[in-house]
Amino acid sequence: MKIAFDWQGTLDIHQELREMALSLQKAGWEVIIISAIPASLHNSREEEIKASGLEIPYRIVVASDHYEQGLAKAKVMKELGISLLVDDTENVVKAVRDNGLKVLQI
Repeated sequence: MKIAFDWQGTLDIHQELREMALSLQKAGWEVIIISAIPASLHNSREEEIKASGLEIPYRIVVASDHYEQGLAKAKVMKELGISLLVDDTENVVKAVRDNGLKVLQI
């Protein structure tokens, strides 16, 4: 099984979601962080994820607004064969669902 987690507002602040992601990873799931940001924040987001100490692969997508970020996340999910995302942003959730994928909104 494969699952993706958002970073900002999700894994960065919810310890229980970090534990869930790591537990799923230990159980054999493919876990990835997919974080979407405006172009000006690309390097800082990567540094945040690396500094977290989580050994979870990640992809950072760049787009201007939340709906476009959701479309970019959906594209990565399809590319990697991931059908489930855990995310906190309503317009991201809408865009991913509009692409026929599943999202657990927190």
